[in-house]
Amino acid sequence: MRKTVFIFGLILIITGVMLFWLTTPYKYVLEGTALLESGKVAKAVKIVEEGVKKYPTNSKLNFLLARGYLHLGETEQANKTLLLKDTINTLKSSKELQNFLVDISRANHRVGNVKLSRSFAYKYLENHNEDEISKKIVENYISIGEVLPEKSVLLWEKAYNIAYALRETELKESLKALLLPRYFEIVNGLKAKKDFDEAINILNKAKLIGKNAETNFQEALLYADIGKLDQAQNQFEEAIQLDPENENYKIAYANLLKDEALMTKEQVKKEEYLGKIELLLNDLKDNVRKASVLNKIMNLNAKYKILNANLKMAKIGEYVYPTLVFRIKPVSDIKLKKYKIIFLDKNNTWLDVYESQITDDDIDKLIEVTSKNPASENNVISAKLFLNDELVKEYTTK
Repeated sequence: MRKTVFIFGLILIITGVMLFWLTTPYKYVLEGTALLESGKVAKAVKIVEEGVKKYPTNSKLNFLLARGYLHLGETEQANKTLLLKDTINTLKSSKELQNFLVDISRANHRVGNVKLSRSFAYKYLENHNEDEISKKIVENYISIGEVLPEKSVLLWEKAYNIAYALRETELKESLKALLLPRYFEIVNGLKAKKDFDEAINILNKAKLIGKNAETNFQEALLYADIGKLDQAQNQFEEAIQLDPENENYKIAYANLLKDEALMTKEQVKKEEYLGKIELLLNDLKDNVRKASVLNKIMNLNAKYKILNANLKMAKIGEYVYPTLVFRIKPVSDIKLKKYKIIFLDKNNTWLDVYESQITDDDIDKLIEVTSKNPASENNVISAKLFLNDELVKEYTTK
């Protein structure tokens, strides 16, 4: 008898529970959720819309409907539904809602709805569990960092630490690719403000997320800017070792060494720098920037340059006289003492020799020297230019 009563009572309880679920909002929540998760989104939305008409203040139904609208790509409808009846505050402890806030924030970000996108992102940050260690929270931090750029570095650093703890290599690399450009952007801003110490601190943070040639390169540029040349050279060499095919690194380093060679008074140092430049540029082919550096190095090795040189014949009365015009430009610290010009005819017979001391007034100014002796009008004439008794060049008329 007791057994029969127990079974009958159990049946009544089950029937009551079923009737309760079938006559309350939970019927629509259960059915809508099942349809949504099975991919029958349109049908799920239709069912849940019916439920919302009957129970317009039910937060779970409104949240489920917002999810359905977002799945259908109806972002505006999802926004209105989620913001209705204080749904977010009512369900703020729900992890499912927190993850949805990220999804709807991203959706608004994609369509350019900046205000709502940021609002949903901040709602997520207010309500989520900061102590959670999961792949999902890493993904959420990545998304929210894109919506809130002012918080991106902090969020992505947290995400990197979680990914590191989880040994999620792929996520770590994704975060590294996001963080490094942002670090370099910050460093450039700090350099513009002359805040070099903080810029170095940021680059040290960049090094903590793994070896990267660009980090060393940026540090090399920073040290070059503040005149710490030994450190700059070390960082350039590390960058090239990590990325030996990068032409930008080699050319930038060659330019630094070229500038150092220009400034140093020590010949041994100058030769050391030039040797390194030669090794750096040896593998580069058909590179315009390489050619520019090499031209500057040629000037570096030279003692002086002769510019605007021209041998011409000028008729004075019945005779013609050869005249050499030229300009001397020093490109080293070697003292220029004198110049000499020898004029010769086609048989290499001397027509005239002119020699003069070089004064400060002669440097980088046009000098014009005319032979005292005339030449035959149709004769081929040449002129040899010497500086400090060293033959520089021979010029010929045609």
